[in-house]
Amino acid sequence: MSGNPYHSSDVGGFYGAEQPSGELYVRWLQAAVFSSHIRMHGIGEREPWAFGADVEAIARKWLAFRYRLIPYLEHGIEQATQTGLPIMRAMPLAFPNNALLRHFETQFMCGDTLLVAPIIQAGGEVEIALPPGGWFDLNTRRHFAGRQVLRYRAKLDRFPVFGREGHALPLGRAVQHTGEIDVSAPLEALWIFGKPAAAFDGFAQASIDADGNGSFVVRAPTLDVEVFGDPTDVDVLR
Repeated sequence: MSGNPYHSSDVGGFYGAEQPSGELYVRWLQAAVFSSHIRMHGIGEREPWAFGADVEAIARKWLAFRYRLIPYLEHGIEQATQTGLPIMRAMPLAFPNNALLRHFETQFMCGDTLLVAPIIQAGGEVEIALPPGGWFDLNTRRHFAGRQVLRYRAKLDRFPVFGREGHALPLGRAVQHTGEIDVSAPLEALWIFGKPAAAFDGFAQASIDADGNGSFVVRAPTLDVEVFGDPTDVDVLR
């Protein structure tokens, strides 16, 4: 909102007389996965394996998803260079006409498609204000109507992220480093949240275009396409 489109934090905290707990470390890492860039950095050990085998396994899961998000984040960075919109968008910026959302200062949009609600208290609970429209829980695939507040509980290996109905999320492969990404064909999958309501482009492997009759056609011949909601609402050309 201040004109800098890229934000991150030092996962685990940079300063501190004590190490963060394993729970705090995981929640911090999960939130940082959806920032423009990410690093575990600070005085003291910040590597996932320093917090035990269980934390390391959860960190592996979410770092793998981070690698899968890179094509989507790069798409958002391109948008930032054209519009100035940050990757992480506070609620008043993303939904300026909704007074309810202004009070939920820790949740944010990651790009146009994902609503992220960091868990900032021990125990795994958070209150989430869903913006207007429909939203799909990435953990359960369950659909929720917008304009409501949810009390959400997540086990440590899960994290509240919602896909915006009518939008699509391009995902790459869970590579070990960015050198393994095929820049000519970076995508592996396309997640579609309900019936498409907007065009989607920027990738040679996938597009969503208006068909001239008020609907949209999905073209993703080589990708694993998952439709959240009713698959019969989506016309996928192979």
